[in-house]
Amino acid sequence: MKRLLPFIVLILMISFVNAQPCKTVKPGMTKPEVTKLAGQPTSIDVLGVDNGTDTLALWNYENQQVVFHGNKVDRVKTDVKKENEMAKEMMDGKMTKEEYAERVEKLDKEGCK
Repeated sequence: MKRLLPFIVLILMISFVNAQPCKTVKPGMTKPEVTKLAGQPTSIDVLGVDNGTDTLALWNYENQQVVFHGNKVDRVKTDVKKENEMAKEMMDGKMTKEEYAERVEKLDKEGCK
């Protein structure tokens, strides 16, 4: 039994380190709920503060991102790098806003299976 304990601890650590919020986190969840399901983010970016409250916070998990408006999840980005590349293409006029929105929706649906 003593030999099995370190193995179990290792498996649990790996599962939290490789957390994929897109599999468990849903819009409307609170920050404590997200922390419980996906663990602590690798970094947090706060883009706005109103009366001491974060208006837009981005919790980063490797290449995924949980976007909060206030204390509630707005959406989970399944592939931030790919989405940023598509945003650049849209800004460069290589795709329309509608194409961008469709591709982001498809990316989010297929990105976390």
